[in-house]
Amino acid sequence: MFSERTSDAFAKLSAMGYGDDDDNTMDISDSYTSSYVSKRASGAFSPLKSAAKSPMQTPASTRLQTKPMSSVKKTPFSFQATQMSTPAAVPPTPASAQKPFAATAAESKSSVPSFVRQASLDGDYRPYHDALLSLLQSKSKPLSIHSQDPSLQYIYRLMTSVYSRSSQLKDSSIDPNISQNIQIKTNVEAAQKNLEQEGHLWALIGQLASESEYMLLHNPQPASVIQQEIQSFIQEILVDNHHLDPAAIKDLVESALLEEKSDVPTPPLVVKRRQIILDWIQSCHNRSLTRDDLSFLDDKENGKKGIMWKDTLEALKREQHSFMGGNESSSKMKEIHPDAPFLMAQSGVIQPFHGKDGDREVEFLQKCLLLMKAGRMEEMWDLCHVFGQPWRVAAWNGNSPHGYVSINNTDSEMAVDGEESKVCVGNPKRALWKRNMWEISRSLHKTLQQSGEGDVSLGSIVYEAAISAILADDSQTASKNPLLNNNWMDSVYVFYHGLQARFHELIYAAHNENRRKAAASNTSAIQAFGFSSISTKNTKYPMEGTQYKLEEDQQLHCTSEMSNVEETSFIGRLQANGNSGPVSLWEKLTYAFLSSSAESQKMLSNTLDRLLQSNLDKSIDDFESLLKFTLHLILFMESFVDDRDPVVSTFYSDTLASKRNDIITTYLEVLMEQKPLWEFTPLYASLLPEDILTESCTEFWKSCVFEEKDRRTLVKQAGEYFGEGVTITILRNVVKQSFDNMDGFHDLEVPGWLGDPAENDVYFDEELESSITHDDVRKMHSLRWLTFSPSHYADAIVCSNMLMRSFLLELPKALNVDAEDTLDDWTDHPKIYTAKVIESRFLPDDLLSVAEANDEEFEYSLEKHFVYDSISEHNALVQFLDGHIMYSNWKHVVQTSPDSIAVHIDERFEEESSEWKVAMNLEKISYIKNKRSVANAVINAAEQAREAIMNVLDFDNGWLQPLVDNNQMIVEKDSEASQRLEEMATLRSKLLPATVFLLFRVLDSTATWMESFIIDIHKTFLDDADDVIARITSKDSYEADGIENPFLPEYWYRKALLLANTVADRETKIAPSFSRGDLSYFMNMMAETSISLMALQDMKKST
Repeated sequence: MFSERTSDAFAKLSAMGYGDDDDNTMDISDSYTSSYVSKRASGAFSPLKSAAKSPMQTPASTRLQTKPMSSVKKTPFSFQATQMSTPAAVPPTPASAQKPFAATAAESKSSVPSFVRQASLDGDYRPYHDALLSLLQSKSKPLSIHSQDPSLQYIYRLMTSVYSRSSQLKDSSIDPNISQNIQIKTNVEAAQKNLEQEGHLWALIGQLASESEYMLLHNPQPASVIQQEIQSFIQEILVDNHHLDPAAIKDLVESALLEEKSDVPTPPLVVKRRQIILDWIQSCHNRSLTRDDLSFLDDKENGKKGIMWKDTLEALKREQHSFMGGNESSSKMKEIHPDAPFLMAQSGVIQPFHGKDGDREVEFLQKCLLLMKAGRMEEMWDLCHVFGQPWRVAAWNGNSPHGYVSINNTDSEMAVDGEESKVCVGNPKRALWKRNMWEISRSLHKTLQQSGEGDVSLGSIVYEAAISAILADDSQTASKNPLLNNNWMDSVYVFYHGLQARFHELIYAAHNENRRKAAASNTSAIQAFGFSSISTKNTKYPMEGTQYKLEEDQQLHCTSEMSNVEETSFIGRLQANGNSGPVSLWEKLTYAFLSSSAESQKMLSNTLDRLLQSNLDKSIDDFESLLKFTLHLILFMESFVDDRDPVVSTFYSDTLASKRNDIITTYLEVLMEQKPLWEFTPLYASLLPEDILTESCTEFWKSCVFEEKDRRTLVKQAGEYFGEGVTITILRNVVKQSFDNMDGFHDLEVPGWLGDPAENDVYFDEELESSITHDDVRKMHSLRWLTFSPSHYADAIVCSNMLMRSFLLELPKALNVDAEDTLDDWTDHPKIYTAKVIESRFLPDDLLSVAEANDEEFEYSLEKHFVYDSISEHNALVQFLDGHIMYSNWKHVVQTSPDSIAVHIDERFEEESSEWKVAMNLEKISYIKNKRSVANAVINAAEQAREAIMNVLDFDNGWLQPLVDNNQMIVEKDSEASQRLEEMATLRSKLLPATVFLLFRVLDSTATWMESFIIDIHKTFLDDADDVIARITSKDSYEADGIENPFLPEYWYRKALLLANTVADRETKIAPSFSRGDLSYFMNMMAETSISLMALQDMKKST
């Protein structure tokens, strides 16, 4: 039964593709072991503390929300002892894990070394994340009748990953000769033990749940009720089956336990549960087997066989050929036979072997005991042969019920075609063998007591005693053996082995009694049995194997206590005794699931409370592992309740549901505190109700996540797990809340945050670049959250507009009427420079075109008319910034372009001499070239600035005017939309007059510069000035084309005067933005310009 259950489970579960994940390998480097934002240790920050933690039982509605499960065909969830499940089949340890470990300074302060801490990062958390993701994805799809239960697949994945990491730690190489590695080795061993216990617990939960919810959440019954159910089952399965041999009855019972046949009676639930637990504990022992324990299998394959007690045999041979026996071997064996060591032990000699035979015998029996506890009896028989002790197979292998199997008699010379013969299997004298083993067990135990009770160094006798007690089903004696009572796994194995052995013994005894009665009342039953070779003449027990009623009754009497003991009492005593020291939380959880639903409920509730409290005071050792286990158990139970009996739903709602969200948020805090684990946060956050999910992710993303690769990963996963509606809500919150000032942000600097300016960025100013505050950099960088998906571009426009408005609103008023009407052009102000950086470095080039072309509208999308309005606003702001950039460029050109150029003639030349004339001509040519170049630079800069600023003043529908009427927009008081409109109005009143003044300054100052430019020519060349001017300005070509000459100052004065038309034009909507002071200043400028133009014209007329 055991091997069938095992092979079936592994064959089906391996077909799922589990157990071979490469994600389970560990990277033990310390590069990411420290927290990116190490706040948990100090308790200074928790991204989720501000989130409401009301006990909500309804999970968030997400795209991966589970759906009711359809009918699922379950398969046995057993993980039994097979060749493939042993450590020999575990993937080799990564090379990185085989290097010696050196302690660090941090490790001296922590009980866990860097190696184990790294195992708690990506390599330890990813399997849980991937298993949960697979569960949610499976539950979101309709299940066919042939589909595997996603909940059980989830448990299996968790179990295999935990076991895999445990094996990696177990196989890790740590040099014990380095003093600082001693503590590291201790900590690694502790971590490996915890992982192994967690794996055992997942395996137990999975095996129980795979059968039914009643197996997992067991409500124990009194022993008397259980015995009545067992007796009813025995009567039902044996009725009219007295003609079957015991081996056939064994097969029938095993079929009933496996539910393989519909016509076989169903055994009591408690019996099936006990068998599952026995299979589970055997699988746990199977995992403890090492490669060395199974090395004999290679010897078997190679046909290698050992010699029993080789050194003792050689010593006896030497004594036979020697006349001097001496006293050297007086305390050693003098003859070799199977009982020799036992007889010597009864005489008080515990080590009767010569040479190394004693150690070899201990090694052999130790491996036998390990294989027996693992349920690997066939390998145990192979081991006996390899060690040269095949007689032990005959002595130990007597527990199988006897019977006859039919085979084709093709190998016999007397075979007749078509006929079959029957071969005997099992032990016809099983009852007698069982009583003999019982007496051997008690005798060996007595010997141990006489030699020193509890001493585990009693040579091979202590192993002989343990094996004999198990074979005899002598649970009482086995539980007192020092090898079987030093840890909880052995105690559980002995107890459940005894329970199931008692169950089978009752069946075999009842069956033999039925056979005896049938034979006594009806001799035809013998013929029906079909054994022509059995003589019925003068035979009291004509059916083979029925002649040991006395021994059967004795065995039942000796094991009767196993029918009266209650499992909850046993578990309670086991927990109270604490065989191997203090009972860990892992053991307590295991005991609770072994015991009853009530104990499980109580233990889980207490564990949840302690975990939530420990998140504050760190009072639980191995906090993160227990938190991880408990959370994923809750999620399993939550998934498991679908289409199950109310017993599961009640257990979940009464114990787990009220604390579900608190545990998830606590787990999220752990993930958020370790940067390598950030990529796992979206999946777990998706399990929370939407309000908690939104608030917690907003706070975490805003406060902790600054690097673009992390942001891109989180946004991508949020889109998959939250749905776009929740994701964009979080992003809007993150970006807008990031616009608030944060004290102390200067402590965190992210290299390259400002990016590199483009080569053609004419506005770049190194001094202004350094004046941008860290807080403003953070605000600008928050916009990048909205640039990872084109579907978020519309929001990126809205938020970038919001940020640029906030920077521009910080600009002082341009016109200072209290300082003789001085005008601040903001060229040295960092806020307007920062706004320019936003537009050029933090937004995608296709931002506007993609947002405008996106016609998809969802419930969470911005309204289309608002998107168009925001695009118009963005264009208006960008136009203003471009105009200011061109103004700044013009200002720089004018300030660095001299309006006068000196002419230098060699003083040695006499005036009007031929040499002087030649030199003057050359100097004039150079002067004209330089003058033209400088003037062209000023003219080009002025024209570019005029054109860029006029784009602002001539902006369609008026600069920064909303495209829609206020009635069409949400303008509730203090709302975001109302604030936007107010800010836009404020900016129009502040920036539009300033823009007009800046353009006027460009035009007026260029005219002034040109006047000085012309005057310099007249001073330099006097009578030849007009000729030089004509050559510099290309006067003839302009006049021929009928175009105003920009080299003349009147050209710029006229342009300046035309500003009055632009300001007065109603379509530009500029005039309403002017204050009385602005208008007065503007009118004065117009008057002064008119006077300058008229003065220039009068001067020309006079000349």
